[in-house]
Amino acid sequence: MGSNNRAIVLIWGGYPPMIGGGSARIYRVTKYLSDFLRIYLFTQKVKTTRTIENYDNLKVIRLPPSNPKTDKSKHIIYYMQMFISLLIMIMRIILLYPLLLLVCSKTKPIAIIKEATTWDFGIIEEKIKVRFLFLLFKPWVVVSKLLKIPLYVYFTNLWYHKEHIEYLSTKLRYADCIIVVDLWMKEFLKHKFDFRKPIYYIPVSIDLNDFKKNNLEFPTEIKILFVARLTPERGCDTLIKAVPYIIKEVSDIKVEIVGDGYQKRSLMKLAKELGVDNYVTFRGEVHPQEIQQVYDGAKVFINSLRVPGIGNVTIEAMASGVPVVKSMIGPMQNEPIIEGINGYSFEMDDYEDLADKIIKILRMDEERWNEMSRNDRKTAEKYNIQKISQKMLQCLVHDEGNS
Repeated sequence: MGSNNRAIVLIWGGYPPMIGGGSARIYRVTKYLSDFLRIYLFTQKVKTTRTIENYDNLKVIRLPPSNPKTDKSKHIIYYMQMFISLLIMIMRIILLYPLLLLVCSKTKPIAIIKEATTWDFGIIEEKIKVRFLFLLFKPWVVVSKLLKIPLYVYFTNLWYHKEHIEYLSTKLRYADCIIVVDLWMKEFLKHKFDFRKPIYYIPVSIDLNDFKKNNLEFPTEIKILFVARLTPERGCDTLIKAVPYIIKEVSDIKVEIVGDGYQKRSLMKLAKELGVDNYVTFRGEVHPQEIQQVYDGAKVFINSLRVPGIGNVTIEAMASGVPVVKSMIGPMQNEPIIEGINGYSFEMDDYEDLADKIIKILRMDEERWNEMSRNDRKTAEKYNIQKISQKMLQCLVHDEGNS
């Protein structure tokens, strides 16, 4: 444990036991950075957690109340739940003001780091032209300016908002620095907004110690693995549509889908309609601490995202030595796939192309598959949490020296 008295404040949407890439990402980052900094993390309350949790150099402050579970299949109930969620968010903002001011006044942090699209009001903000009303719902901005603390805005998700220019400008207006998880975000923000303050590229990361190479031997079972929320942007339907083409060439496969979401029923229905439901297993949600076991024995991992990005699960699979087949989004960069070396890429939504790439890996002999598996592990080392968090720490300390 480091003896450094410097502190940072994080405002984040989710933290374990919440499921999801953002929750896993901030858990890994805080776990490492707390060796060097005192961290105060504000996040949302979930029913099974305490309001305040103290760890070594990390205090997690969970603001109630919990979000209701939304059901998108029933429109009236869904809109009622969304209205309740709006009220809940307003309550959290009201609670955050005094708590954030108190913590920042006492600890004098070197930075406030705010997840960009968390705890805001979406494109409604485009309509807020009166600056006072805008700031009323932005305690991180008010406290940052009042106490002269640098405000970092951390973009983990930008694709859905890229057309909402006025909304995005509200994120940049008061930011002192920007952090992005994908390179395309950096270029987009620089050129679209002529943003002249620092933009740091800090990609997704994992703890390699948690993902030891599971596939020490050539898998005997032909397991095709998918891990993600079951929502349209994850593209699980593309994989299911590829299965009929795969079984024509390799019949004894098992497709394992790990994750949950409102699209689950329609995906199960799709598998049945295509006559491949006997090949496809829906495993459901897995706790973050158990995710490592999911990759055991997989012969190929599928990331069929419809939005650009690397994705935590891509690196997790590679760290486990599982070759990856990943979607390409037009001209966007195709990190971290090196074609034919650590996996393959396929055209987004092209399930026949996906099937062809999966078949390529399934037909590999043991020597060729093991070579690709070793290359995956080497690729994952570039995204080790120690390297990535050290880069983030250097950014914070560098900016502290220049402030």
